Amino acid sequence: MPSKRSPARNAITLVVAVTLLGAAAYVIYNRLGTNAEIKRQHEDLRSAEAFIESLKLELADNQSFNQINLRAEPVDEPVGVVIIAEGAVFNETDIKGFETWLQSRSPPARVDYKIENVGTPAK
Repeated sequence: MPSKRSPARNAITLVVAVTLLGAAAYVIYNRLGTNAEIKRQHEDLRSAEAFIESLKLELADNQSFNQINLRAEPVDEPVGVVIIAEGAVFNETDIKGFETWLQSRSPPARVDYKIENVGTPAK
């Protein structure tokens, strides 16, 4: 004759099983969300780096701005990537001119600009 399990033991087994299934579902859900975010960040970086290459081609012909280095860096929302301009420009007019030039370009979606360490004006 098979032995019967008590209803309390069955209830405990059910609670443990549901808890373990819930924990597994939570981990899987978070892992998929994280992978999607990482994939989106990589896509944002790739589009920003391609855009930087086109900007570099334009900058190469400009004597005032050809010393400026551009790089892409991932950031949190609202944009995915910031293109950082760093380098040496020669005076305040060149800095403002570079800002105007940079803002006139159309970046890919989820890409923004930030100008850092643009150098000190010439004396």
